[in-house]
Amino acid sequence: LGQGDLVWDGVLILCRGAEIISRTEENEQTMVCTVDKYTRKYKLPKILLLPYHFIVSTVEKTRYRVEIIRITPEAVEIRYKKLT
Repeated sequence: LGQGDLVWDGVLILCRGAEIISRTEENEQTMVCTVDKYTRKYKLPKILLLPYHFIVSTVEKTRYRVEIIRITPEAVEIRYKKLT
């Protein structure tokens, strides 16, 4: 993911045209997405089983598998891997 594509502010905020295109099948919990002119904001489920997986596509059409490992009031810890 490029710098500034993914931001945490109590919700996941995807910028620069990035978007979540799918969740992995092992995770049935859904996020709520709101779209404005510059961002897509994804509210995580109230009860979240970690790790939580999903696929992000950037504006350049590069795809990443993202895994949320831990959430604190100040931050979210993620791991991600570029998909081929």
